[in-house]
Amino acid sequence: MWFAVLSCACSPPEPAASAAEPPRPSSAEEPPPRPSSAEEPEAAAEPAPPAEQSCETLLTNARRAALAVVDAHAACDFGVDCVEAAVSTPCFEDCAVALHPRGLAALREALADAETRSCPALAGQGCEAPRVRCARATPRCQDGRCLMDEGDPALADVPVPPENTATRADEPPARPPAGDVEQERARRLFEAVVHDDPNRAQDFFFPKEAFRHVKAIADPDGYWDRLMRRYRDDIHALHESIADLDRAEFERLEVVRRGGWVRPREEGNALPYWAARHNRLHCRVGDEARTLEVRVLITWGSRWYVTHLSELH
Repeated sequence: MWFAVLSCACSPPEPAASAAEPPRPSSAEEPPPRPSSAEEPEAAAEPAPPAEQSCETLLTNARRAALAVVDAHAACDFGVDCVEAAVSTPCFEDCAVALHPRGLAALREALADAETRSCPALAGQGCEAPRVRCARATPRCQDGRCLMDEGDPALADVPVPPENTATRADEPPARPPAGDVEQERARRLFEAVVHDDPNRAQDFFFPKEAFRHVKAIADPDGYWDRLMRRYRDDIHALHESIADLDRAEFERLEVVRRGGWVRPREEGNALPYWAARHNRLHCRVGDEARTLEVRVLITWGSRWYVTHLSELH
């Protein structure tokens, strides 16, 4: 019996399949290449500290709010609508400004805010406000705006208020009260004594232009100059004689009833006015109430002014 043996060239058997491998992603699915060190994102930079402002900028900002108040209350119709106000804080001082009395309280608030907020910043940078030189000026209403006028107007340019005309000699007008304007001026008189600085209270003294109208004497300007010198000397004297001024606080001015209606030809006068004598400026040192005498106040229009601060000389 014959057997045929078949032989063939066969491929070796496939090795057993191993665990399935995840499919290799296509080029479209390739993850983005890792950035090189040169391309690494930088950490967020620290915010830069605020740049220090110059002393000039700080000073301008400190004054801005106060001067904005003055500008907002400068409208006027008549000369009596304008009063003088000091612009002064521990870190800056400007020449006096003119504004309507309605703006006095707002101006005080703006100056107090500057003292609280702006002055520490100025002091922290060692800033010193420049000294100002101010000429003697008078508040006036011109073209509907209050301003400080450095001129010395002629007598004819200063009208006599209806309350002071000679025709009122025997028909006195109502005695005016001490209003907000007088209280503000009295506050500055008190500050003038505390700081030994008569310039702070210049506008509380009877105006020279009005004095020329009132006095029927040969040299009213010369007499006014003597009274003004005495007023300034009295402020210096009070500063030297009163203890604990650094702790004193202003409270109010009291215009007393003592005095009366002064007619023409009395006391060398050409025009009449109300006078109040031995008035009292009230202040406080701690729990102690004190008073300073304001010897003589007289009226021009509806306003009270000092002519003698201490005893008459």
